Amino acid sequence: MGNTLPPEVTIRDGVPDDAPVIAQLVVALTAEICERSGSPPLNVDLRETTDTCRRLVSEGRYLTLLVFAANQPIGVATLCEGFALYAGGAIATVEEFYVEPGWRSRRVGKGLMERIRPLGRERGWRAIELCTPPLPAFDRTVDFYERCDFAISGGRKMRTWLKR
Repeated sequence: MGNTLPPEVTIRDGVPDDAPVIAQLVVALTAEICERSGSPPLNVDLRETTDTCRRLVSEGRYLTLLVFAANQPIGVATLCEGFALYAGGAIATVEEFYVEPGWRSRRVGKGLMERIRPLGRERGWRAIELCTPPLPAFDRTVDFYERCDFAISGGRKMRTWLKR
């Protein structure tokens, strides 16, 4: 595989103190998805998202990778570990994957994805899954994931919110 990243770009594991940066990138991702798909905006509270991120990363329940260019954050991937009998054990779900628009098509997303596979092997995951944003607004996103060896497995992501 090799290093596909531009030389000024670095990737590192996120830590609890990175929660504000992770939250800002995730909020940018959700805003872009809603805007481009014509969906109603998600009411994402930055402070609450930051606090939740900090807690989950501290507990080891939420894995994060951050991408930087010249010490400025430009991307993030977040993952949660789970289990599926159909997969024969542990799997991970990429919950959020975002690269700032100005850095797309510059091998940053590919480099970020290349960091996820070895992490999965180290942790004994049988598979890595993700859900793409709505189509057709995000056809290029699906193409990107297919180039990263993901295959469409059917269905669409669905959600029901539970009251607190």
